[in-house]
Amino acid sequence: MNKVRQLYILVLILCLYAFCVADAQKAHAEYAEAMQTIGTTFFTQAFKDSIAFKRAIVPAMALRTTTSLQFMQGEMLSFAVDWNFVNAGNAFIISKPMKEKGILLVTLLGFSNSFTSTFYHVRDGQQCEIDALGMYPLFFEEHLRENRYKADRWIAFDQSLQKAYVNGMDTALSIPAFSHSLVSSLCYLRTLPLIDRDSFNLDCVVQNKLYKVLFRCNGKETIKVPAGTFRCICVEPQLVASGRVFSAKDHITLWISDDSRRLPVMIRSRLAFGSLYVRLSAFQ
Repeated sequence: MNKVRQLYILVLILCLYAFCVADAQKAHAEYAEAMQTIGTTFFTQAFKDSIAFKRAIVPAMALRTTTSLQFMQGEMLSFAVDWNFVNAGNAFIISKPMKEKGILLVTLLGFSNSFTSTFYHVRDGQQCEIDALGMYPLFFEEHLRENRYKADRWIAFDQSLQKAYVNGMDTALSIPAFSHSLVSSLCYLRTLPLIDRDSFNLDCVVQNKLYKVLFRCNGKETIKVPAGTFRCICVEPQLVASGRVFSAKDHITLWISDDSRRLPVMIRSRLAFGSLYVRLSAFQ
């Protein structure tokens, strides 16, 4: 009887192992497909150069200096994206120095898993060229593929003349010095001291509008995510100017690690039906 039981347990273990291997292979295939799909949407360097040439934009380098962090030399962050308690997909933030000296290329990728894709298929990518010393954007692009919705946008920043050129607009936007894209604002946020109970404003160009966003540092918390347990600073963005990027209904909260790396540990966005969580799962 004991031998039968042992054999049953062995078969069960082998079945579980086979299931885990198959599940891992499936997840790897999803990752590879999503990366390939999103990667093909980014603009070529020749296209970006043509935009700068047409508008006589000269890259404004090292107009200011910020705190140097490790991610400026290259970093890859992996995130699990969950809707309430259901895993909906994955996201990545990848930063690496470009061949052009002094420019950091930061890429954000987000995609739904096979389960979520059956009713809401997502393959989104954002990319931003950032001055590595000043942490301000030079060129931003985003490519959204969400079910039947498709969008390809770009913003070319002329930081010297304080202008932003947006695809589809005939005239440039007048912007304050060191205005941000959504991607560069997150990078710049990581270089700040983030003192408890402090607040500060950032100017952000989103699509074809300029918004002023107020960030509040609301205490420290210990946050547990798949990548580990971190002591974090809680930061909440709030729209100040007219328009809508972050509203009270959205209620977005960020937890940034209270250490030298300033890792984005978790992001929570309250939705009409539950909450969306983006949790750090790995970093290198």
